[in-house]
Amino acid sequence: MANASAWHNGRPNVQTGAGYGLRIDALFAANIFQQNWTNVVLYFGGCQGPVVINLSNSAVSGNCKELRHRGIGQWLHNSGNSQWIHGNPPRFTLVQRGTSNIFDVV
Repeated sequence: MANASAWHNGRPNVQTGAGYGLRIDALFAANIFQQNWTNVVLYFGGCQGPVVINLSNSAVSGNCKELRHRGIGQWLHNSGNSQWIHGNPPRFTLVQRGTSNIFDVV
């Protein structure tokens, strides 16, 4: 499991979902992503199909703690979580399926 919060780049696009992501808490980022993974797969409640996010080397090493993808933005918008008070983003939990690179976002 890993704790995460919603994130945006300061100019998110609510219509396309671009500019959004999930920021993984620093405590979990370096430990949750395996060095040999090239991507992670996120399943969001209420969405059809997963969002596949390619990982950079900096994400695997823990230097970049955001998972960025327009599919995350679309889910945040559809679930009513795409806007928040500055400094108080919605929080979520990533639940890993076994030891795989697949996570359910709850």
